[in-house]
Amino acid sequence: MPRHDWILTDVDCGIHHSSLLLSAADVPGSPAGWSMCKTTLQGGLRQGVEAVDLANGLLRVRVLPTRGMGLWKAWLGDMELGWQAPLRGPVHPALVPLDEASGVGWLSGFDELLCRCGLEWNGAPEFHADGRVKHTLHGRIANLPAHRLHFSVDTDARSLGLCGEVDEGRLFGPRLRLTSTVTTVVDSPTLLIEDCVANLSSRPSDLQLLYHINLGRPLVTPGARLFAPLRRLIPKDEHSARDLATWQEYPAEQAGCQETVLFLELAADGRGRTSVLLQAADERHGLLL
Repeated sequence: MPRHDWILTDVDCGIHHSSLLLSAADVPGSPAGWSMCKTTLQGGLRQGVEAVDLANGLLRVRVLPTRGMGLWKAWLGDMELGWQAPLRGPVHPALVPLDEASGVGWLSGFDELLCRCGLEWNGAPEFHADGRVKHTLHGRIANLPAHRLHFSVDTDARSLGLCGEVDEGRLFGPRLRLTSTVTTVVDSPTLLIEDCVANLSSRPSDLQLLYHINLGRPLVTPGARLFAPLRRLIPKDEHSARDLATWQEYPAEQAGCQETVLFLELAADGRGRTSVLLQAADERHGLLL
């Protein structure tokens, strides 16, 4: 039997493991060196956040079922991939003031390597005519917990898989379900994330989905470069248009600097697939999407 499965959470069936550790010793015939560790974090803003660490012997990633299946950080050997937000996360959604009058309460919980924005709304906050928040910044999916979560090992494919289901809905509103599957192969530096969004309502629904991918040191330092197969590059504003000749290269840090935003239209193959590469300043490390 090449595939082995464990249900970590199933709200409908009343199944839940707040902590669980599995490794190659638990699966006869599987390759050595991998592990899956589910924990419930304690203390500070992370109190009650559930995290699943997948380690394939080379790459380790931490997935947050409590935060919409976001990817908090990744580690390749001793190198940490992610960024340092001005808070000590990951933050439990109950402590994120999404209904804050400013519309940007979402920022109080944001510190992931990969964070989804959506599903009904993914952009800047939107307000009713009377000033009340209609849509919070970047939507709600990143602050919603998975109601079903299962882990699998495929001994033939040498792969580990984590699948979570997250529902976003309300009475008289959209009913959308995100099913996210994270897969990695033993001793591989790669990670595959496959998302499917289903409309559970009998009525058509809008869908917006943005993958907010965030990196800092050690990959992003002065001299790091971004490579992409460009068709068009469009700056958001005059500030962002100032240094288009050197847009690929990251400059030195500057306190209080206004953000630079560039919209890139990329060349792709017949299936719409493309790639971008962030190359560290040492030209020895990088991240390919």
